[in-house]
Amino acid sequence: MSYLGGPKMDIPHEPTSVIVAEAQQKLPMIRLRGVVIFPHMTAPFVDDRESSLRALAAALAADNKIFLATQHDASVEQPKANEVYQVGTIVNILHSLKLPDGRTKLLVEGLERGKILAVTGAEGYFQASVRTVKYSTEVTPPIEAGILRVKGLFEQYLNLCLSVNYEPMIAALPTDAAQLSDTVAANLLLPIEEKQELLEIFDPAERLHCISDLLDIAIEKQRMDALRSSGEIVASARTMPSVSAPEAEPAQEPISIIVADAHAMAPDYVAKLKQRAEFEVVGCAVTVNELFELLLELSLKRRKAPVALIGAPLRNEHAVLQYLRQKDDIRLILMADQPLEAELVAKAFRAGTRGIFNRYESQFEDLCKCISCVHSGQIWVTPEQLQAVVDALARSSPIVPVLNQS
Repeated sequence: MSYLGGPKMDIPHEPTSVIVAEAQQKLPMIRLRGVVIFPHMTAPFVDDRESSLRALAAALAADNKIFLATQHDASVEQPKANEVYQVGTIVNILHSLKLPDGRTKLLVEGLERGKILAVTGAEGYFQASVRTVKYSTEVTPPIEAGILRVKGLFEQYLNLCLSVNYEPMIAALPTDAAQLSDTVAANLLLPIEEKQELLEIFDPAERLHCISDLLDIAIEKQRMDALRSSGEIVASARTMPSVSAPEAEPAQEPISIIVADAHAMAPDYVAKLKQRAEFEVVGCAVTVNELFELLLELSLKRRKAPVALIGAPLRNEHAVLQYLRQKDDIRLILMADQPLEAELVAKAFRAGTRGIFNRYESQFEDLCKCISCVHSGQIWVTPEQLQAVVDALARSSPIVPVLNQS
């Protein structure tokens, strides 16, 4: 990889990107927890740290631009300047929403990468001196081939990983190498460290090349997982001669799940979840009181349940979601009985939902993908539902309109 300020490495493709401009600017900085924001990406996030609110106020008083850098350890409440990644993203603040619990939700649009040169602490918040570089990528036949390859691989990836209609997303993909690579990177289900590595690649041609390799690996992994699930790999292994094999890596810890669902279909999918090695159902409830008793029991046993499936007709499910949202270790999925209207979708996400699963329109395998997706920190939602959330954010009160004062 080639980083600003660091040595450049030879890359295995024809060099087609050249630096056309460099700049340096000083911006208020917010330290992100558990998320990486890419250029050309519109994303919401929530923050309640006083330093972040001061940085936000400074940005809104200037030109609405702020620098976002992801911290190394999401559990650290007040990370120091050397505890955040040195490459982040300059964003434009689209909306700022004060939540009833005192937190602030931001909707931002990624503009460009930047490398931290220095960080100062003044007036109660961090300010970062950031160096930016603009590249121009010549559209050569290898670049055109790379763009077509990434689009094709991304379509295969979405087909394997998602149950939603992905055709509109594919049709809307940009044709520019820089924007395409960032758009795809933002939508890959990757650990934070790997997403950060992609963010740190400034050269669009190199980034496109790396995205292509990552998609190849991800698609092959999905296919292998599908074969394991169907038993084909086991059957094939029985027909092969016995050979010495390297020592296997330790099995990944299963995803813990709690289920609060009074629907008649709940026992069926719970039984199926219990048969999957990658999941562990640690408790079930059919009433709000049973759910609270279950949470207390898990707390006493010091067991965490990162994913909670909340289903209607559990009474007051939105109040339950709002309560569970306060518990940072729980990620919420709403089990819907029918397609939700836009306002209900927005209400569910305001209450803390990270995924909406329609049990009548989707299969059990889709539920497994939904759980894995939400557990990894992503959002499980159709494009229509996502648009409903964005529209609701724009309409909701008390939204603070962001005006360009430059």
